Amino acid sequence: MCLAVTEGMLASIAQFLAAHAIAMFSLSIGLRSDTRILEEMRARKRLLGRALLACWIVVPLFAMAILLILRPPHLAAAGLMVLAICPGVPLAIRTAGKRDGDATTSLIVLVATVVTAFVMIPLWSALLAHLTPVDVSIGALSVGLVLFPQLLLPLLIGLLIRELAPSFSKKLGVVANALFIAGLVIIAIVLVPKSIKMLVDMSGYAILAAACIPIGGAAIGYIAGRPRRPDQISVAYAAGMGNPAMAVAVLAAASLPKAEMLPLLIAFVLIRVVGLLLFQLWLRHQHRATISGELPASV
Repeated sequence: MCLAVTEGMLASIAQFLAAHAIAMFSLSIGLRSDTRILEEMRARKRLLGRALLACWIVVPLFAMAILLILRPPHLAAAGLMVLAICPGVPLAIRTAGKRDGDATTSLIVLVATVVTAFVMIPLWSALLAHLTPVDVSIGALSVGLVLFPQLLLPLLIGLLIRELAPSFSKKLGVVANALFIAGLVIIAIVLVPKSIKMLVDMSGYAILAAACIPIGGAAIGYIAGRPRRPDQISVAYAAGMGNPAMAVAVLAAASLPKAEMLPLLIAFVLIRVVGLLLFQLWLRHQHRATISGELPASV
């Protein structure tokens, strides 16, 4: 009984931190966005459209196909689908920049996924619950009620502060982003020990699915970002990495055992990071081949 209470407390702590972390993330995005971002969105509307199509439609369908083929345990399938319908990890901006991506493309895709998440996640939740065997047991209305105060409202507040006090918004944006990262770190500290134990006991099909989905997602994003290589890299990371903080926030509206689901999500994120190392190695190979003249620069 004590163990069950402890697990419940850890799940509650992680859920509380995730709710505030995702709010800080959304606030920081709003504080960093201004009219120039809107201009960039208009200028890159075709690229943005392809990126959103990849993140919201193609990647979840690919994840669903992998799960239907490999058929991992129900709880694992639910966790992987929740991650698949939560795209646009904020750290993708930094990661894409380190891998020769385009920081502006990463930012506009991130802003667009935050805005559209308020519609797309409830829509996917309804579709998964009624039209597929991969039921994550999340009510569309419940998800909307969770995401509005945690995702959309902070974004609107950030945009308003940016418009009224641009100089102050920069400082506040740094603080909000730091709080977001701190929240993720604390969530990891709280849940990683149990997540590692879950990894040891996890079925091979679940591990294989967890590795295939981000690699396939990154490949889908890379194709969607053509023809510019920096855009391809940015969209690839947005589509392949996902947003674990958003996924944990979505779970707040799910009728799933949170004490098990939360560490399971962290375990899948760890697998996802390792899986994307293969994609990074491929990017390095492509970069070396381009420099040496073996491949054209647009590939």
